[in-house]
Amino acid sequence: MESNKQPSKPASQEVEDAWKRSSNRLLSLQLDEGGWEGEVVWCPILPAQYVIVCYFIGRKIPEEEKQKILKQFEYTRHEDGLWGMHPDSQPYLFVTTLVYVASRLLGM
Repeated sequence: MESNKQPSKPASQEVEDAWKRSSNRLLSLQLDEGGWEGEVVWCPILPAQYVIVCYFIGRKIPEEEKQKILKQFEYTRHEDGLWGMHPDSQPYLFVTTLVYVASRLLGM
């Protein structure tokens, strides 16, 4: 029996291609103030976790992207300098710690 299957890319190349497509799509949706429209626009945990994961896996974050993430952290910071889950949330040590670590990794 003859196989009509095309040889597939190595898994690592498929992962890299998926990473590039998803990153480009996410960045294309980013608003001028640094956040994203949608359900998590108010929560700084996800971009902080993204920065930390990139650090641990050795993935460099482009300078323009770093600046946008820092802008989003600035936008979501409470007047007392701490971060909560959203603008009306009380500050949380966990959220503030994640943002602090991510900010330091981004050069702050």
